[in-house]
Amino acid sequence: MRRALWQIGLGLLLLAGRCGELDAFEALSGCFVADAVCPATTSIRQQGNPGDVTTEPGRGYPLLGGNRKGRASHFQIRVPGAEPADRWVAVGCGHRVDACKGGVGPAAADFVLAATWQPAFCEAHRGLPECQAETAEGFDASHFTLHGLWPEPRGNVYCGVDRSLRAADEAGRWRELPPVDLTEETRAELEAVMPGTRSALERHEWLKHGTCAAADPETYFTDALALLDELNASPVRDLVATRVGRELSASELGAAFGQAFGPGAGTRVEIACEDDLIAELRLHLRGTIGTRSRLADLLAAAPAAAGGCSSGRIDPAGLSH
Repeated sequence: MRRALWQIGLGLLLLAGRCGELDAFEALSGCFVADAVCPATTSIRQQGNPGDVTTEPGRGYPLLGGNRKGRASHFQIRVPGAEPADRWVAVGCGHRVDACKGGVGPAAADFVLAATWQPAFCEAHRGLPECQAETAEGFDASHFTLHGLWPEPRGNVYCGVDRSLRAADEAGRWRELPPVDLTEETRAELEAVMPGTRSALERHEWLKHGTCAAADPETYFTDALALLDELNASPVRDLVATRVGRELSASELGAAFGQAFGPGAGTRVEIACEDDLIAELRLHLRGTIGTRSRLADLLAAAPAAAGGCSSGRIDPAGLSH
């Protein structure tokens, strides 16, 4: 009897503690930007974590509340794609800002600008409509084309995207994805510098990467186009265009980046090759992406890029036989 009474008393104390915690919950708004990798648990006390979900440094999460008014030890955040999505993280894991920018808070500023040399890409993807339409007179014969603008780290993808859309995207069914909402001017520019729009590449890029980088497709693609324009107006593009059909080394490219965007800029660039062809430049950037962004500033603030090929040939337009 005494043991039963003790168990009842303990149960009441635990219930009172949980109710007290519930009563102390403070609803909050804004965005929680993670500064570290931290467990995102479904319970503060029990530390349950279905799916072993962790926060990603630099990524922003919608802020729902704190566990105590004015003196919270944990914030409740929403983690898109997690089951359940509402999770608890320690306050010291990050910082608050007024609003999230897409799935990334304003302080999250690591990106990769992927600029493709389309003739080399098409050698490995001959069946695509944009490759079948390639000509020696086209923009893509002598300029870098837009692959995408990717928020880092690499796992920062599909922010707030419905599972069925993600499944379609990952299966390569890009034409089944919703069209992106763009002004006529932006769409015309995008179609000119992103040949992959013939294969609905812009739908894929917005869904996978853009949703974690900007509030809407217009902002996302306007920012990406401005950065690509700056690259194509630089001595880097001039060097590559004059070396069509010949070899180009990473050191030569690095020197051109230094001339165009400042000392050390070349160390922030990864060169991706397909066989012996230079197929893409991946520029590592850090900073706030917007209408006034400058590649020189974004490259200077970024960490050094890892790896990449040391040299490759610059492929001319037209599929080789």
